[in-house]
Amino acid sequence: MIITHTDLLDKLRDFASPKAKITRLLESEELIQLRRGLYLDSKHEGYSLFEIANTLYGPSYVSFESALSFYGFIPEKVQIVMSASFKKNKTKTYATKIANFHYYHVPDLVFPWGVDKVTEGDHSFLIAIPEKALLDTLYRISKYDNDLEELLYSDLRLDKKLLKTLDLEIIKQIAPDYTRNICQDFARWLEKEALG
Repeated sequence: MIITHTDLLDKLRDFASPKAKITRLLESEELIQLRRGLYLDSKHEGYSLFEIANTLYGPSYVSFESALSFYGFIPEKVQIVMSASFKKNKTKTYATKIANFHYYHVPDLVFPWGVDKVTEGDHSFLIAIPEKALLDTLYRISKYDNDLEELLYSDLRLDKKLLKTLDLEIIKQIAPDYTRNICQDFARWLEKEALG
C-alpha cells in the first residue's frame, strides 16, 4: 500500500512524535521510502511495481523493455521498471529497496497515444500497448547501422512470431511523430518484411 507523508502523519497522530515513529518504521523496514513524501507499507502483501511506477513520478506510463517483457515480446524479465514521462525532457531514476525505476522522455505528440489501463487483482496501472512500447524503445536508440533485423532479433531479442501480431496501422500512424528515422524505418520494414 502506497502512503503519502501527510497520510502517514495523520495515521500516527496519536504518537508523541510521529516523525520519530516514521524514522523507527523506516529503520525496521516496516516502511519503505520510495521518494521524499511517498512510502510503501512493507507489511502490505502483493504490491504492484507497475502501479508504484505510475505513482512515483508522473504523468507516466510503463513502457520500453518493461512493457515488452510484460507482453512476452522479449524473453527476459526486466529488473528495472522503465516508464515514459511527459514534458520532462530528462531521465529520472529512483533507486528503492524494492526496485529501480527509470523514467525517459518521449515526444509530447506521442505521449497520450497507445496507453492502456490494466487491472491485475487490486492493482491498476497505465502501460503502453505493444506497438507503442516498441516504438518508445526504438526512439531511445540514438544510433543504429540501418540493420533493423539485427537490432530487433539479436540486440532486443524480440519474438519474431509476436512481431507479426503488431497492428501495422497504429505503428504507421504514430511512428512519424517520434521524429527519429529509426521509428519510421521500422514502420516501413514491418510492412515489407514481417507482414508482407
